[in-house]
Order: sequence, then C-alpha cells, then structure tokens
Amino acid sequence: MCAASRKYINVLVKPTNDCNLACKYCYARSGEKKEPVMNYETLENMISKITELYDEVNFIWHGGEPLLAGLDFYEKVVELEEKYGKENNTLIGNGIQTNGTLLNEKYLEFFIENKFGIGLSIDGPREVHNLTRIYKDGTGSFDDVMRAVYLMKDHGMKVGAIATLNKLNIEYYNEIYDFYKENDIGLKLNAIIPAGRAVENDLSITPLQYANVLIKLIDRWMDDGATFDFITAREIIETSVDAYIVETDDKKFVVEPKRSTCAFSQSCQENFIGIDYNGDVYPCNRWAGIEEFKYGNINTDSLEDILNNEKRKMFLNRTKILTEKYEYCKSCEFKNKCYGGCPHNAYVVYGDILKPDPFCTAYRIAGNYVRNKLMKLLS
Repeated sequence: MCAASRKYINVLVKPTNDCNLACKYCYARSGEKKEPVMNYETLENMISKITELYDEVNFIWHGGEPLLAGLDFYEKVVELEEKYGKENNTLIGNGIQTNGTLLNEKYLEFFIENKFGIGLSIDGPREVHNLTRIYKDGTGSFDDVMRAVYLMKDHGMKVGAIATLNKLNIEYYNEIYDFYKENDIGLKLNAIIPAGRAVENDLSITPLQYANVLIKLIDRWMDDGATFDFITAREIIETSVDAYIVETDDKKFVVEPKRSTCAFSQSCQENFIGIDYNGDVYPCNRWAGIEEFKYGNINTDSLEDILNNEKRKMFLNRTKILTEKYEYCKSCEFKNKCYGGCPHNAYVVYGDILKPDPFCTAYRIAGNYVRNKLMKLLS
C-alpha cells in the first residue's frame, strides 16, 4: 500500500475518568467517588479492532488523570500494541496528556523507552497556576508539576504544555507567556471550555477577550523572533496565511506549516475518535458520557458499524452544512482552514453542533490581524 493511501486515525482514550486534582474549570465527570479503570478485555478489543482497520494509529491517553491507571496498565498497552501492530502491519504511536503530578522516574523511563509523547498542563507561574489547578484539599499543584518539568528536562526531553485561559488568569497573560518562554516550554494556549466546573465557578471568557490576548501574545512572539514554541500562535498564523514567519540575521520570510490541530481540520471525524474506559465510542474524548453522541461500544460492536453510525455522518457533513446555512461561515475568509471550529464548543454553548464554534470570532479577529501584519512585514 502506498503511503498516500494509508488509513490514519487518532484515538483519544480515557483509561479512567478519575483524577487526583480538582481543577476549578474541569469539564470531566470525575467527582469524589473512585472511578474505574479500563479493563484489559476492553483494552485488547480496542487495540485489536483499530489496528485491523487502520494502517497508522496514534493513541492519545487522556483523562481524568491517565497515570492513575498505573504503570501495569501501560505495560499491557505496549504488549498488546506489539502483538496486534505486528499481526495487522500497523504503525502505532502513543501520547499521554497528564497533569504531571504523578510523573516519576519509573514512569518516565518507561515512556521514553516506548516512545510515548508527554504533554502537561501548566497555567503559568506558581501564583497563576495555583488559582485554578488545585488538589481536592484546595492546595496548589504547581510545585509537583514543575518537578515533572525538571525531570523531563533532566532526561533531555522537550517539554510542551497546555495553559487554559479563564476568567481568573486572563489578566496574567503576559506572565503566562514569560513563564513559558523563560522555561523553554512549548505553549498551547486554550480558551476555557464553558462546561462542567467552569460554568459552576463562572470562569468563562468571551471570544473577544480571547482574541485580544491572542493578538497581544502573537505580537510579542513574532517581535521576539519566535524564540520558543508558541503552538497556538503558529496555528493561528498557519490558519491565516498557510505559512509563518521565520527571522534570520538579515531578513524575515515565510515557511510552510508543519502541524495542524483537530479544531482546524476539515472534519475532525476523518481522523479522530474517542473511547471511554468502558469501551463506549464518541466523536472525541470531550463527548464521553454524553449518550446522545455515543457511536457504539468497542466490546459489543464492530468498528465498521461504529464508524458508519448516523451520528458520525452528521459530524462528517458539518462543514458543508455550516457553509450552506450561515452567511457568517460562507463569507469567512478562513472557511477553508477553520471549517467551523470545534463542534463540542458549539454544543456546550448552543446545544447544537450545526452551529459555528463560538470562538470562531476570536480566530477570525486574530487571523485577520496576523494576515495584515505579515503582509506588511513581507512587502
């Protein structure tokens, strides 16, 4: 099979919904009760069925806090991936998104040996991070997360993390930027998802607030000569002009983008699915537990039937529907890069996936600003 025709998928897996933190904006279902961990039968059904159908698979272990599943669980993951990857001639990659507080030498050595990518969540310097990312007793988690950062750096790893912009930290955007730059940590800046505890604690921000922060920080990053990996800046720039700025000693020029994100894909469902600890399959991990959008179960249904679910077809057709239904989308200069944004954001705000992502306004404002700035730099 030629490389161009290989079937590829990202599988966002929740091995557990349990978490050792109680972040003030979390959208997950985990509460005070102990949450179960995916059993080995479900794990094997998932890996065997997906590798049978796809030539390349990237498993992204999410949560909850995925390290609560235990090292034995991930040893079983690797054992099953080696077995079914070989049987089905499937290339398999792994990434894990963790809060970092449980990452230790033993875990890290295992992840390095088995080529797992590791992503963290850090909302900025101590006083900012500890506003929201707290333990269940109310104490901050910053020092424990930074221990993971230093551990990764000691092993020569490049560190990347997500900072979630919300009502409590939005005024500290410069401090967040400085922290990431000074510590050479790749920054993915996400707007708060208006769901779960974020709604309970009134932590939502407006698209205009988000756009203003994006513009100011993209300005800083470009003026700095893009001296660290500001992932969100690159995504906005790539969405705006199909390229981004690189500065040399004597000039600035553009190069082609190398990455994309699920929110800016023509149909996230072409290359993403989510699987809950019990085998229930959803559009992605954000939908886990919302029965209305369950595609099926990996234990009881064939993967072909799951992927042919009528609900999935609605997601696959979403971009076409949006551009036909809404003049805002039809006339948008970025419609061929944004594709209506994240359907989950649309659902939690409007209760309807067939509406544009409410943060589309932010992307459009920031995108136009970046486009104009780049044109001036290159003229």
